[in-house]
Amino acid sequence: MKKELTSGKIVVLLLGIMLVLFAWCNLLVPVAGMGGADYYQIASGGFWLNSGTGCQTWFSSIPAENSYTGTMNVILRPLSVVFHGFDVRILSTLYFAAALVAFFFFLAKMQTEKLWHKALVGGVATFIFCDFSYLLHLNSLNVEGALYCFILVMVCLLFSQLFTKPGICRTLLYSVLAFLVAGMKTGYFWIGILLVVCQLPVLMIKKELWYRIVTVFLTVAVSIGCVTCFSDGVYYGKEQQNKFHSVYYGVLKDNEDSSALEKLGLPREADAYVGKSVYEVDSSVVENASLNVGYSKVISYYLTHPGTFLKKLECSADNGYEIRQQYNSNYPEYHKIKHGFDGYSALKRRVMQPDLWFVLVFLGAVIAFSAVQMKKQNDEKKKAYYLTMILICTTTLAVFLAPVIISGEAALGAELFLYNLFFDIVLCYVIVGGTIMICKRRETIQKKYGVEQ
Repeated sequence: MKKELTSGKIVVLLLGIMLVLFAWCNLLVPVAGMGGADYYQIASGGFWLNSGTGCQTWFSSIPAENSYTGTMNVILRPLSVVFHGFDVRILSTLYFAAALVAFFFFLAKMQTEKLWHKALVGGVATFIFCDFSYLLHLNSLNVEGALYCFILVMVCLLFSQLFTKPGICRTLLYSVLAFLVAGMKTGYFWIGILLVVCQLPVLMIKKELWYRIVTVFLTVAVSIGCVTCFSDGVYYGKEQQNKFHSVYYGVLKDNEDSSALEKLGLPREADAYVGKSVYEVDSSVVENASLNVGYSKVISYYLTHPGTFLKKLECSADNGYEIRQQYNSNYPEYHKIKHGFDGYSALKRRVMQPDLWFVLVFLGAVIAFSAVQMKKQNDEKKKAYYLTMILICTTTLAVFLAPVIISGEAALGAELFLYNLFFDIVLCYVIVGGTIMICKRRETIQKKYGVEQ
């Protein structure tokens, strides 16, 4: 009873710290957030209203004829109907409330050998995911705020299934969220498939036939739904821009292969657009079918020219450690970006040097370690846990590789937000798991030999 009471106090304290950091970052004036072109794609025809706090925080209602058809509308349209112009802080509060509730149930139900293990999990998660560089994205109509919320909720659901008795309601909610995530960004329909597959290791724990049938059915249904609903894009204009960037600001940019145009099936006049973004050419060029190619040709080119692909990935790595892009803000002047609790993002920027091989070695090492541990275990729960981590690492690698294929080098910092989020989830696993493993080793050696190491 005393242990449960202490555990409850730890959970309440951690959630209280999270709430204070959120209020400091997102609710207190001067109000800050993350801006960018996606505002106009999501809320076409919408406009800012000055809130009187020194910066712009209000949105008009989203018109019914809005051409953005992604799953962000599931979140934004009800708000626009209810409020007919709403403070962006209402949206950020809803996002964070969902994440906070998920953290509460995860931490409250988490079974640990020692109480400090729970404190460690919550403390590391708070330090990383309540960094202002993450929280500022919540004050935005951009998809990054929704991704932050949904992915963290999904991870909490996933691990609560592994640490406690799996439930069908959590499986259903997880599957729905995977589908919604797949429809938030053009070209990312496949992320929903990878995410929904991550829940399959739970079947190693709960072996009832009805549960297995329902889980497999949901996994297949969501996978088919992602392809059917979102493989053609969720915003037509953005799909065209991405394909243009994928070729001219991606494959062909800084490419020394003189026959690249021919291999991609492009006319010679297309050479005039190499290295240019959609903002530097006429819109008719972007819409010209003869000047564009599909992703299949881009992927085929990269597979047959791995050196080119590696160079692009090195560019991704160079942009892969900046969670908050310094040029995006909803302040009137871009340089006035809110500062506060940014210890993790500053540490990440200074210590984790952007390097392609670091990314590959780090993720590869975690996958290899998890595979070895999985083979050693006899406990089905632990096997399921390590298999889940392998799948999450695979997803992390996929979201690192994808941006240069989908949109070339255009806005790589923003496109790699999803990679940063998954990388930091894996990093939590490494820090927490590594710390607990080292402490257990010390205890074992001390008990066996009566010495400390």
